[in-house]
Amino acid sequence: MVEKVVAECDSVILIVEPFQLTLSIGKAVLERLEQIGLGFGRIEVVIFNRTRSSLQLPLQTVENVLGHNIASVITPAPELAYQAAEANSAMIALQPDSLTADL
Repeated sequence: MVEKVVAECDSVILIVEPFQLTLSIGKAVLERLEQIGLGFGRIEVVIFNRTRSSLQLPLQTVENVLGHNIASVITPAPELAYQAAEANSAMIALQPDSLTADL
C-alpha cells in the first residue's frame, strides 16, 4: 500500500532522529524508496531533535550514515513535545508561534 502511495507523491519527507537506531531504519527506508523508483531528488530528510544536542550524533555523521543531505533540523523542544502528546495534538498546532512551528 505504501509503495502505491509513494509512487503518486511528488516528494517525500523522511523524518529521523540523530541516533544510531533511527538512522539505521532511515537508511533502510531511503534504500527501499530508491528501489521502488523514488529518486533522491524527490526525498527530503529532516532531523527531529527531541533531546539535548550533547546526546545526539553530529549533523555530518547523520549525513554520512544516511548517504543523504539533511534539508532541515527541528530543534529540541521537550516541554512542547510533552504538552502536545498529552493534548493529543501536533506541536505546531499547540504553539503555532513557536520556533518549532517556524522550522
